[in-house]
Amino acid sequence: MSTAGVLVKPLDRALHTEVVPWLMNQVMDYLKEDEAINAGAETVVIDGFTAAKQEHTDTMRRREEAKKKAEEDKIEAERQNEIRKQ
Repeated sequence: MSTAGVLVKPLDRALHTEVVPWLMNQVMDYLKEDEAINAGAETVVIDGFTAAKQEHTDTMRRREEAKKKAEEDKIEAERQNEIRKQ
């Protein structure tokens, strides 16, 4: 009769009806939290790389613009010098 659940010890019954379900819920909650933490950490790393890449791209663009401006200013200065010489 114990296999049919009729003569089960109170401790065994409590273990199977209360403790094991509670423990499984705790394990599942932990796994969900762990998954969320990993996803959050991954997002932080990806965002960091994305921001660094964008910053580098912006720096390179500004550097090229500055070179172009310097070359244009040099050409304009040479042109102004030629005008003054006339």
